[in-house]
Amino acid sequence: MTQVRNTILNLTEQDRNQPSDRWTDEIFRCLLSPSVPTNSVVAAAAAWLLVGKADSATVILFTSASNFVMASASRDSSGQLKISADAGQRSIGALFAGDQLMELFTGSSLPRNPDTYLWPGRLAACLVDGKDHQKTPAADVVSRILSNAQSQQIWIPNADHMEAMAEFAAGAGHEINNPLGSIVGQTQLLLKQEEQTSRRQALATIGSQAWRIRDMIGDCMLFARPPIAELEDCELSELVRQAAMKTVHSLEQLPDCVRFDLPSMPLSGYVDSSQIRTLVNHLVRNAIEGSCNTANGVEISIALEKEANAIILTIEDQGVGVIDERHQRHLFDPFYSGRQAGRGIGFGLPVCWQIARNHGGLILHEDPDSGGARFVVVLPRLQQN
Repeated sequence: MTQVRNTILNLTEQDRNQPSDRWTDEIFRCLLSPSVPTNSVVAAAAAWLLVGKADSATVILFTSASNFVMASASRDSSGQLKISADAGQRSIGALFAGDQLMELFTGSSLPRNPDTYLWPGRLAACLVDGKDHQKTPAADVVSRILSNAQSQQIWIPNADHMEAMAEFAAGAGHEINNPLGSIVGQTQLLLKQEEQTSRRQALATIGSQAWRIRDMIGDCMLFARPPIAELEDCELSELVRQAAMKTVHSLEQLPDCVRFDLPSMPLSGYVDSSQIRTLVNHLVRNAIEGSCNTANGVEISIALEKEANAIILTIEDQGVGVIDERHQRHLFDPFYSGRQAGRGIGFGLPVCWQIARNHGGLILHEDPDSGGARFVVVLPRLQQN
C-alpha cells in the first residue's frame, strides 16, 4: 500500500496544475476503505488515467450474475478528466466472449485499441487505451480498488485457495488411505473369525465407520484430482431435468417441489454428461437439504438459458435465507460444516467448482431478494472440433 500511496502522491505533484485532486482523493478513499460499486468503478477508471497514463479506460464490475456498474474515463481537448458512470443489466455470460464484452461498453467512450484486463475473483473487466502507460502499477491500483467494492452479493471460489486445498487433499488422502486399508482389512478378517454377537456388532460398526472415512477420502481425491472432462454433444434440457428428478426421488421429495424454466427448443452443449449430472445432483441436494426445515418446505427453481457463447444454469431454493459473510467465505471449502448452507459432509459444492472449472466455466453464489440461496453455473458454449 505504501508503494501505491507514493505513486499517487507523486502523480498528484506532477499534475498539480490540473484539477485532478478530487479524483486522487476518490482513489485514496476506495483504496483504504470499503466503497460502493459505483464509486469503485469511477475510482478505477480515474486510476487508469492518473496512474497508468492511459488515454481512456472503461471499467465494469458485476454486482450479481446479471447486474453491473460501469464507468468510463477520458480527457477532453483541454486535458480535463471526464468520467461518466451508469448501471445496467446483462448476464455474466458476456465475459465468455470478447464481442459480447465489447457490447457491454456500447455507448461509452470505447478505447480504440484496448488492452483488456479481467479479475475473475471479483468479476471485473477493464478496457484500456493508451501508449506507454504503466500497466503493472495501474493494474495493481485498480485491482485493490475493485476488491474493496462494498457489494458482496456475488461469491466465487478463490482459485488459488482451492488449488492449495486440492494439493492438501491429495496428500492427506494418500497418507490416510494406507492405514485405513489395513483397518478395513483386519476388521473383515476378525469378523470372519468372531462368533460372539456383541463383538460382531462392534466390529461391524468399526468397519462401517472405516468405509465411511474411505468414502470421504474418495471424495477428497476426486476433488483434488478430478478426471478430465470427456466432452460430447448433449441435449442439456433433458439432461438437467432427469438429473434433478433423480435426486428429488432419491431424497423422497415430491416431484412438484421443483419448477423448471427450460428452453422450449432443444439446447445442445458440448459437455461431459456424467459430470453435469453430478453437478446438478449436488446442487439440487444442497437446495433440498437447505430447505427441509423451513416453513415453506422444499421449493426449488431450475433455469437453463443460452447466450451466444455461454450456457447458464441457475438453481435456486427458498431455504434458510441469507448466508452470513463468514459462511460465504468458506462456502466452497471441502469439509466445511456450514449446515446453514445445507452442506452435508462438505464436498458437494467443491466438486461442483471442479466440474465447472473442468468445462472452462465458473460457479457463483448469490443471496436472492426472496430469500434462500441461488447458485449460478456459467459454461462456455464449446463446439466439437
